[in-house]
Amino acid sequence: MQKAAIRVKQLSGVEDFVLHDLRRTAASYMASLGVGTNVISKILNHVESGVTAVYNRHSYDPEKREGLAKWESKLSEIVGTGVKPDLTESRLS
Repeated sequence: MQKAAIRVKQLSGVEDFVLHDLRRTAASYMASLGVGTNVISKILNHVESGVTAVYNRHSYDPEKREGLAKWESKLSEIVGTGVKPDLTESRLS
């Protein structure tokens, strides 16, 4: 991963880039696209504590797929690939 970070720095000219910036960027954009903070937290694999963590055993897989599809679409728009997410169940499973 460090080699990838070095390559990003070289290609972009952004010297203070760290890989964690990608997580922050994805989370920020997903929030701006209407993805709920709870779903973003699940996508980022944040650990939940307290009573809710004990009793809420829902995997959030459908919600995570939807949130990541929104981010994929936005990222494609940003980089100009024109790729549209395929939301068919067979691809997402």
